[in-house]
Amino acid sequence: TPLRRLAWYNTSPSLPRLGLGLKGVTALLTFSRVYHFLSIHDSCRTAILGVIFLTIFIDLLGFTIIFPLFPAILDHYLQVDENAGILGWILGHIDQFAELAGSKDNYRAVLFGGILGSLYAILQFVFAPIWGSLSDRIGRRNVLLITVSGTTLSYVLWIFSGSFGLFILARLIGGAFAGNLSVATAAVADVTSRENRAKGMGIVGVAFGLGFLFGPALGSVASFFDLSLNRPNLAALGINPF
Repeated sequence: TPLRRLAWYNTSPSLPRLGLGLKGVTALLTFSRVYHFLSIHDSCRTAILGVIFLTIFIDLLGFTIIFPLFPAILDHYLQVDENAGILGWILGHIDQFAELAGSKDNYRAVLFGGILGSLYAILQFVFAPIWGSLSDRIGRRNVLLITVSGTTLSYVLWIFSGSFGLFILARLIGGAFAGNLSVATAAVADVTSRENRAKGMGIVGVAFGLGFLFGPALGSVASFFDLSLNRPNLAALGINPF
């Protein structure tokens, strides 16, 4: 902004100074931020909060929608890949761990689900500070656009994941781009005033709650619809029952 350029001009060692001093520069930058905030119309601010709400909701939906499907996913990819590749490697280590722990019965499905859920969460944890740092440099909006596009890509890849390796790749991509939760929360703080900030953070909490509420429910309902049963030719494209 012009005010930021004026502040830089005042502090640049290679240019004549304007005599504002450090306090003057700080005042200029503060005024610039306040002016920018006040220039955001209320209706525009509401729309921004709505987009942020949807972003967080979709991220949490992607994390939880798979919870009821873990046993069926294991059975499906066992038929497709058998005990080869990544699936065989994971199941081999699960069997070794279960033998050491003295576990029996449905340990495979339980530990398999735990590993898949943890992969997504670990990628979120790793990429959250990366997206946060990037958003400080290129802006919250740009990072949210990038991460939402990446999340969409992960869902498309999941649809066509005919092998377990592609399915794992889809979950890894989804988890990495779902690390934008910190950016979305920071964006709420950016567009709300001090008086309305608690209300804005409440919207974040609602998005979290609804994501955990509707994710498993949608996963359970969607499991009843298998397009490959009515159109077997879709299996050649990698379309899976999930």
